[in-house]
Amino acid sequence: MNQKRNEKAMTYVYQLRREKGWSQERLAQISDVSVRTIQRIEAGQSAGMETLNCLAAVFEVDVKTLMPTNSFNDDIHPKTKTEKDSAMHTIEDVKNIENKHRVIQKSEEYMNHIKAFKLNAFCALLILPALWFVNEWLSPQFYWITIVAVFWGIAMIIHAITIKTLYGAFNLKWHKAEIEDHLSAN
Repeated sequence: MNQKRNEKAMTYVYQLRREKGWSQERLAQISDVSVRTIQRIEAGQSAGMETLNCLAAVFEVDVKTLMPTNSFNDDIHPKTKTEKDSAMHTIEDVKNIENKHRVIQKSEEYMNHIKAFKLNAFCALLILPALWFVNEWLSPQFYWITIVAVFWGIAMIIHAITIKTLYGAFNLKWHKAEIEDHLSAN
């Protein structure tokens, strides 16, 4: 009996996914659930409540319809007021998940730019003194190292301005959001 219920849940998740025209990978991306978990659910294995909540939010259905302990009707019933309200909340949940993904992606891009900037500064601290010694050894009468150092400095300033302009690196609001994300993750 339980296997039959799981099969119905599996069929329903599969059916909803196919109706939307989504691949398992796309559903995983939108619902913030791993592809492997979706494959397991569609294979008839049970899922946790958090996973079912995520899927219900994406499909805009009541989470009870995805739970394997419920019996499923093939008939289409109009939604009651409470089901419509819960569907509205699930739409908001999906939007929150999508916003979270955008914030994470922007944070990763920002961190990659900061990492590149720090690497640039580290290289400058190593290479410029070495070039100064080479300059002293090969041509002490002309300090070409100053030209290299000036252009490298200009490039670093442009890089810093680009990061600030694109990502608002010095924006206090962004910094607070990062701290809140970090705290909520722990």
